[in-house]
Amino acid sequence: PGGFVSGPNVGANAVRIPGTAEFSRETPVQLWNPVSGTVVRTYRIDPGWIYGVSDQYLAWQPRSWTGQPVSSVEITTVSAGMTRRVALPLSAGDVIWRNPVLAPRGPYLAWTEVSKATFRRFSSYAGSDAGGLPDLQGLGRVEIVDVATGRVVLDRPVMIVWGGTVHWSPDAHYLFVSSGLTALNVVPTWSATARIRNVRLPSHDYMPDTELLMVTLRAASR
Repeated sequence: PGGFVSGPNVGANAVRIPGTAEFSRETPVQLWNPVSGTVVRTYRIDPGWIYGVSDQYLAWQPRSWTGQPVSSVEITTVSAGMTRRVALPLSAGDVIWRNPVLAPRGPYLAWTEVSKATFRRFSSYAGSDAGGLPDLQGLGRVEIVDVATGRVVLDRPVMIVWGGTVHWSPDAHYLFVSSGLTALNVVPTWSATARIRNVRLPSHDYMPDTELLMVTLRAASR
């Protein structure tokens, strides 16, 4: 808490691919103290992708797995730097769509998954000349695993969208899952039966983009 994790380039030709979280081979992963401007810890890991950092954990994918179907995630404790692998218990016949997302609080990792048939349909649009249709929909699932125990704490069907994303609320009580170009599913993370609300974003002379969300917590007025 109060620090930040970075992957600074150390070589003159080191490159981070624009618009992604993919790191170059010369990139160390470091925990910084922003007050003193010093490195607190350097993690001896070689990530191809960083899925997220919380106050407890760093979730990532090894470089050797880049381009392969995701079935597990490397979890590094921020304080001690110890790493272990956590399997993602997918529903039978499903594959992950997009990247897993680490909760800001608690030992939780969330992801969306779709059937292999839907995955092929989504992927065919991704490779088309149009570059994919952001509003292409399909029935999928949202799952949450406790990375400390490996236990699935939530598994619910939801409608997801090709160009969508998943975000946690700051208190980790809800997941926001894109279900359309201008629509979101609000999924309670604390209940397997509480109603999933679908929120349609207002549009005026512009079109909301649910591929990128920033979820904030409203503070009580003083």
